[in-house]
Amino acid sequence: ILFLHGLLGNGRNLKTFARNVVKQQQSSGILMDIRGHGKSYQTQKQDNDNDTYDAISTFQDCTQDIDYTLKEFHKNTTKAAAPTSVIVGHSFGGRLALEYAAANAAVWLLDTVPGEANDSVEHVLNKITDVLHNITSRVEEKSLNRNEIVDILTQDPYKMDLGTAQWLAMSYDSKNNDFGFDNDLVTRLKPEFSNQDFMGILRTILENNNNNNNNNSDDTHVHLVRGGKNTGWSIPIISKFEALTKEFPSTFHLHVLHKSGHNVHVDDMHGLV
Repeated sequence: ILFLHGLLGNGRNLKTFARNVVKQQQSSGILMDIRGHGKSYQTQKQDNDNDTYDAISTFQDCTQDIDYTLKEFHKNTTKAAAPTSVIVGHSFGGRLALEYAAANAAVWLLDTVPGEANDSVEHVLNKITDVLHNITSRVEEKSLNRNEIVDILTQDPYKMDLGTAQWLAMSYDSKNNDFGFDNDLVTRLKPEFSNQDFMGILRTILENNNNNNNNNSDDTHVHLVRGGKNTGWSIPIISKFEALTKEFPSTFHLHVLHKSGHNVHVDDMHGLV
């Protein structure tokens, strides 16, 4: 099972959830840091030749990274591992999972909302340089813990909501005085959100199932888990997905966690598992 985190996050965000799932399924799992995030970002910064990397900024490039990672994993693993048959993506990770989806793979989209990136992402990108400058000046006095980072982000002048602040604090690297993502790369990726033909890709996957000569073992099952408290889900978007469940009842599955916001793996871990 491959797990893909959301924008501005890293694989550690899904660690507890992933551990519970693979234990329940008696499977192996991979927590991948998407390019420009987490350890992938740290590797990028250590690489002296960043010109090619910096010029790339599309969803397709990110899915090529997924393909490379999986091939390397199965080539280098010391124990026999079955091909990845399930891809689980939260938010932005869900978009990449959809782009990568192939026959005989189940796809789980965790509160992945079609359309433009969430406003909180825009707010973070606009403020992040100033935030880092603020934190740097305080680090000169003493090292900051996660709670202190959250306090900085939720107070003036940033006034981020608590959930976003806690999420960012999880990625903060005190050794490098940096958040665990490439701000420039994320900025370049932003237009991809509104340009992605989310519903078109999804429909193509589901319609292709009908061309498999009714061989259900080759069908790609897509599961969408929606956080019931996430106001980003508009009535028209929800209606489109509900229509798909009626059109493709055996391969498209819609789930709702009514007590959860966007971070379904945090707000309702038990329900999500």
